[in-house]
Amino acid sequence: MISQLCISEYIILAMLKSQKLIDQLQKRFDPAIAQNHTIAYVFNVTGDEGGIWLLQIGNGACQFVPQKELPQDPRIPCFITIDTRDLEMILDGRMTAMTATLAGMLAVKGDMNLAMLLVPMLFESKVSV
Repeated sequence: MISQLCISEYIILAMLKSQKLIDQLQKRFDPAIAQNHTIAYVFNVTGDEGGIWLLQIGNGACQFVPQKELPQDPRIPCFITIDTRDLEMILDGRMTAMTATLAGMLAVKGDMNLAMLLVPMLFESKVSV
């Protein structure tokens, strides 16, 4: 029988993995492209190592805020859902965000135009050092 402690440790390790992916997205953020935008997105990273983040963009900055559950705020215009492994493939350069969307690996609920703004802001940007 698996102890409660082992299950808790597994959940923490899984969250750390998805947090590392979110940290990579944060490093890729291009403030010049986001300069004139104030937007909120929900990133739902699914799979064993998944998690949920509220992405707030404003004044050329972005912040990923961890969430315990999917926000139900109707003012959030765009929800992005992707599996951890697929997000890893995008961040490793093995697939583009557009290809993932067309293949059904990256799902967008809400404003598709706002979702497309994320491509140059997060997915095509150079990683800042």
